Amino acid sequence: MMHDSKQPTPLLQDADDDTGLDGGVSSKEISVSVGDEDLIMKSDTIISQQHLLRHGVKSRFLIQESDRFIAFTDAVVAVAMTLLILPLSDGASAVGSEESEVTTAKEFFSVNSDKLGSFFLSFWMIATLWGVHHSIFGFVGNVTHRLMRLNFCFLAAIVFFPVATSLMMETHDKSGVGVYYGILLAIAFFNLLMCLAIRMDDKTWKGDRPPGLLWVARIVVANVLHVAALILALLKPSVNAWANFFILGVIPVMFVVQKLKPDWEY
Repeated sequence: MMHDSKQPTPLLQDADDDTGLDGGVSSKEISVSVGDEDLIMKSDTIISQQHLLRHGVKSRFLIQESDRFIAFTDAVVAVAMTLLILPLSDGASAVGSEESEVTTAKEFFSVNSDKLGSFFLSFWMIATLWGVHHSIFGFVGNVTHRLMRLNFCFLAAIVFFPVATSLMMETHDKSGVGVYYGILLAIAFFNLLMCLAIRMDDKTWKGDRPPGLLWVARIVVANVLHVAALILALLKPSVNAWANFFILGVIPVMFVVQKLKPDWEY
């Protein structure tokens, strides 16, 4: 008697619902049935594409635990922030050499006062933008393809930012400051897109709610201020990094928003 060697088609379903993965998984616990084997996976474990394909399950979504993904993002941002100091490090290493006209630390700080100001302001801006990213990802428990792509665009802008900072420090022209503030605007814009993507997709939520409307409002206001800083820098390139102080406008604006919309939350 011949036996059919074909394996049963595995099913991925909600433990409390018959809805498959393509229909959405909203439960805290899901089960994968492969033949006579039932695998129970909790929502706080990594459900990788390789794991699903190993059991013959095909999905349109990649859903992964967010902790490792966030740690990777934090590491990339930390490296980019460290690279901001390189233009000053190169100048400091040449102090006292035969090729350099700077012979003392006092002269170094005097000659590079604008670069020092640009460094501290740029470092502060990246820290601020990362802080927004860190806060909105505090609501994330799982990472989807869409959120991953947006985050890598965010990281690409972050990684390029030290280059933009060096261009601004060395050129002091319209193109240099334009690239600098354009990159800052791109970083803030991807923060906005990620916040909206998280709000619209409950599969990404860690708890029972996404980032609140106050977060959306705050990031929108920040984007508007970054546009204002870009316009000012293009009209007056000599402002260098000092137009970053525009971002402080978020504080009074959000104070007013919270007064006008007391039902909104972060």
